[in-house]
Amino acid sequence: KQLSVTDYVFPSASHTRFEHSIGVSHLASKMIKSIKNKQPELNIDDRDILKVEIAGLCHDLGHGPFSHTFDKFLETILGNHEYVKHENRSCMLLEYLVKKYNIEIDDDMLTDIKDLINPCDKGNNKLFLYHIISNPSNGIDVDKFDYLKRDTFNLGLKYSIDLDRLIETARVIDNEICYPEKLLFSISNIFQTRGRLHKEIYNHPIVQAVELMIFDMLENMPLDWLNIISTPEIFLKYTDNIITELNDKDSKFTEAIEIRDQIWRREIYGYVDQIILPSQLYPYSNDIIEKFKKRISSNINGNIKILCLHIGYKENPISKVKFYDIKKNPNLSYHLDNNKISPLLPTSYQEKTIRFYITDKTMKSVGKYCINEFTDFYKDYLTNLF
Repeated sequence: KQLSVTDYVFPSASHTRFEHSIGVSHLASKMIKSIKNKQPELNIDDRDILKVEIAGLCHDLGHGPFSHTFDKFLETILGNHEYVKHENRSCMLLEYLVKKYNIEIDDDMLTDIKDLINPCDKGNNKLFLYHIISNPSNGIDVDKFDYLKRDTFNLGLKYSIDLDRLIETARVIDNEICYPEKLLFSISNIFQTRGRLHKEIYNHPIVQAVELMIFDMLENMPLDWLNIISTPEIFLKYTDNIITELNDKDSKFTEAIEIRDQIWRREIYGYVDQIILPSQLYPYSNDIIEKFKKRISSNINGNIKILCLHIGYKENPISKVKFYDIKKNPNLSYHLDNNKISPLLPTSYQEKTIRFYITDKTMKSVGKYCINEFTDFYKDYLTNLF
């Protein structure tokens, strides 16, 4: 599923990565063809178009069970291994599929497609192609266009995003994809919509409670995860159905099955409360949590789950987007000065929240105790810091 376990809270969020992948391929094709028609001097050819379409279709091949929850789990147990990132797994699986089915894609083209999926600056003379699917410089890309539109539609939300206009007016200047300044509010709306979805849907307190249980379930499955994610033939078999296919008769899966059955009985970890950190403490959030965990007793710590939820961007993402003015000079790109950005738009696009959960709902008073202790702790931390 596209949104991991979000459908446990929002039942209509049952759309899949397959649908999203088709959508990304379609929007990528639409954007590159629009740019080609308006700017023939860029020498975009049919091979370029095909590469972008295939990259859009295959960019999420590497997602495992429960989507980004699985990536977080792998990061915890494997650290910075290359196959922890789903983009790297997508490239691995694409290579595997091309070889297995003798798909007529030469080595150079395959390399380019992988670079489109997992962009890196190689000084390519068509660098803008590598920012259509995934744009690491400012986050405006067709992957985001599709999931924002698709997720809001399936969730029944009325968020408005004018993607067609953005795609039709995208222009390449100095090898970068730029947008008309008059669409500033539309671009800002993309970042605000993403923030709202993360805050209200993707990181809904109960959605995260289920994710925590999935995380614990995976952690209690004694499997060779490194071998699984680095072996295409094995990894391809792992889907969200891993939760239903556990062998009930195998004693090594007893703890994982117990957590799974709790989820099915809706015995979800209890959400206690959350605290939004002051912005001055954002750089120290991990240190604060680690020191606080050492402060509370080990028996309490085992029944308390503490999450640091970071939504948004460290810097105003608008400052990373290049604009142009079609009337003055459509071939000149620029970043907007602060005095040209309306004060009606937010200047900060991030929030850090500390959330507390209890694994046993009879321990609600313990959870409340930890919240009160943490409130005093972070305030003292803030005082000592400044």
